[in-house]
Amino acid sequence: MKRVIQNVGLFLYLLLTAAAFLYTMVRVRMPLIPWRALVYSYVMMAPYQGYEEVNADLYAEGLLPTGVWELIDLDTLYPFVRGEANFRRELGRNTYPTSDAEQATRDRAFAMRLLAVRHAAGRPYVAVRLSHDVWPVSLESFAALRTDLFLQRSPMLQIP
Repeated sequence: MKRVIQNVGLFLYLLLTAAAFLYTMVRVRMPLIPWRALVYSYVMMAPYQGYEEVNADLYAEGLLPTGVWELIDLDTLYPFVRGEANFRRELGRNTYPTSDAEQATRDRAFAMRLLAVRHAAGRPYVAVRLSHDVWPVSLESFAALRTDLFLQRSPMLQIP
């Protein structure tokens, strides 16, 4: 009986994984597979969901009372491995916005939280500005080509 249960469990796992792989590759849903189960396995298919030719990251700066802009190290606020930290930064800002206005509201809220967190940590910033950085992918590392030569920085907002 134990062997039968193991085999049924393995079969269901493989079926669900195959359904997620099929959905990832050609966007075809297998009948009788619940959507929540499919989405759960679909997340495991991340390596097959696409390849980006550019890297992107959020860039934050704080304005000190002396008038100097200082880089805010977002990695200290997201203590995860690089891929998960980038995903969480973007997820907090971009979870299904319905309009540009809603995206701007979310970005402003993020900047306000960032200012409050940095104030609590003892950084006397009077303003925070956010930018979106894009640079080419490199085989060397994630940030190898994040240099002035290749970097494209798009200002997003500044508060207050």
